[in-house]
Amino acid sequence: MKISAILLAAGSGTRFGGNKLLAPYQGKPLFEHTLQKVLTVPFYQVILVTQYPELAARVEGYPVETVMNPDPTRGISSSIHLGLTRGRPCDGMMFFVCDQPHLRMETIQGMLASFQENPHCILSAAYGDRRGNPVIFPTAFYDDLLQLEGDHGGSFVIQKRELDVRYFPVTHPEELFDIDLRADLSKFMEEKP
Repeated sequence: MKISAILLAAGSGTRFGGNKLLAPYQGKPLFEHTLQKVLTVPFYQVILVTQYPELAARVEGYPVETVMNPDPTRGISSSIHLGLTRGRPCDGMMFFVCDQPHLRMETIQGMLASFQENPHCILSAAYGDRRGNPVIFPTAFYDDLLQLEGDHGGSFVIQKRELDVRYFPVTHPEELFDIDLRADLSKFMEEKP
């Protein structure tokens, strides 16, 4: 089964006050925590969607295809569209955000194994009642994703296709925590030295 990865890394970081993805966290830029985990998995294709030339430069030499988002102000839907249209035909796309440094390899691998057992369902990571990223969308739902507009992301499709969604339970709640504020970095640094 061919599953590709799309790394969504084009946000402007307004609440953070700048490009949070290059902010140092536990010895490396924030986005590299996700990138390095993704690169250890044999994805069919890895696509990075970003507005930042600095991020594009950092993945040179890796098996990553970079797509520049020329107008990220159109919202996350624009990055989803760019990633999907660059993707080669495959059975599913696993979408990652790049500000979840505590996402575990076991979760990524477990989700891939679970998706292969139910390849026709959307699969979302979840902790209790809280769902989050990553999410795997099978080919059948690409049209739904391509119809998204503005800041509507994959969660909009999940709500619309609720009967087609399965959830993968993560074991630690911090896996789903994304860093939006500078204070979030400090909080994690204090809790996870």
